[in-house]
Amino acid sequence: MTGKGDLSEAVTGATFDLLMTGVTGQLLHCSGDASKSNTCNLPLGTGSLTFEAMSFPIAAGNVPVNVDIQLSSNMPAALLKTKTITKSTAKNGDDLFCLEIDSASAEKDPPAPKMEGPFVQGGNLKLDWSDCGDSSTHAKVTGLAPTTLPIGAKTTVTGSGTTDEQVTAGGFQITAKFGPVTEHYSGDVCAKKVFHLPAFLGTITWNGLSCPVAKGSVSVGVDVKLASLIPAKLAKGDILIKATDASSNGDLICLDIQTSGASALQNIVV
Repeated sequence: MTGKGDLSEAVTGATFDLLMTGVTGQLLHCSGDASKSNTCNLPLGTGSLTFEAMSFPIAAGNVPVNVDIQLSSNMPAALLKTKTITKSTAKNGDDLFCLEIDSASAEKDPPAPKMEGPFVQGGNLKLDWSDCGDSSTHAKVTGLAPTTLPIGAKTTVTGSGTTDEQVTAGGFQITAKFGPVTEHYSGDVCAKKVFHLPAFLGTITWNGLSCPVAKGSVSVGVDVKLASLIPAKLAKGDILIKATDASSNGDLICLDIQTSGASALQNIVV
């Protein structure tokens, strides 16, 4: 897409700022040197925006501004309504231009419940789990409850097991993979912490251990909430949870939780 306008003065260089928002909020934000082309990817492989390089110096007069927008053909119509604001600031600090591009589905009043492409709407996902620790891991996971995850609702998933030592402090790491998206989170093993998945797909909350944890039975609680409407291909995911014990400087627990999209296929809307 090309925007054209009249420039009142010569410009030797500038920066750009690109912001796209949609029905779910901010979709992307990137900035850089306006003399270089820069491509910013939308979440979950749904498309990209490219700010095309401007050739400096630019003389006063008519000036084109090029922004390439590419949206996936599988995007649901409800998510095609976006607003893209492109701004540029000259080296001397003056505002160079501000361009707003609004997009929406070309259909007139598309049926509200019908979505383009497979999406999961409600229903439950199946949870499988495994203990990913080794012989040096202090706690062994022996169970996981519940074994189903309702889409759109917050569910506390608790792994239970035993530890061969007392735990007073440490850290945790969570790796969440859904489709092409991989996110890494970390924090204090004894403190609650909330993490937001990209593109408003949901949240993961580490509930924290009740430290000190005595030797013996131990439970690890994680709240998982996935958005009520998610791409079916993202229903199959993996949440890897690892915790370390500061006192022994070793691995405390390792729990791998897999969500299965197969349980949600009957809930797909096409």
